[in-house]
Amino acid sequence: MVGLVSSFLLNKFWSFNTSHTAKQTAKQGLLVAALVGFNLLITNLVIVYLHKLHIGPEISKIITTGMITCWNYILYKKHIFKEVEPIV
Repeated sequence: MVGLVSSFLLNKFWSFNTSHTAKQTAKQGLLVAALVGFNLLITNLVIVYLHKLHIGPEISKIITTGMITCWNYILYKKHIFKEVEPIV
């Protein structure tokens, strides 16, 4: 849990340099939590599938980690931590 919270805060304030209201931060936190659950599900499914193809868990984990890293960055940048347009 400490790692997830630390990762969320570092991504929010350092990697993507966003600062929003408490409501926006709560929404982002829920989106990240849902993404963590989705990533866990996909990791397990891909590892089981690749095991059936006789690919070991070491290689499967590397493959899934690469996939998850790519889509996490895109989702973080484009949807979760996107800058909110100022109201003028």
